[in-house]
Amino acid sequence: DLLQRSRASANAFRLLDELFANPFATVPGAARLLRVTQAGARLILNRLTDLGVLAPVAGTRPQRYVARELLEAIEAPLGNH
Repeated sequence: DLLQRSRASANAFRLLDELFANPFATVPGAARLLRVTQAGARLILNRLTDLGVLAPVAGTRPQRYVARELLEAIEAPLGNH
């Protein structure tokens, strides 16, 4: 819903879908995945960062981004059902 309200591109939604499988992203990886230029991938990653979906991981080269909430959900222990 946040992405829809921000008028995010179809590529932002595609990248978001990929984050469910791997909650980490880089500019080169996003560019390959989305078949866009690195500048285009950087814009999408920056947009997702501005929206709070991604956060940069300090000290990584190339810059890595993490979807912290997704990662925490993946790593959270399952409750007893």
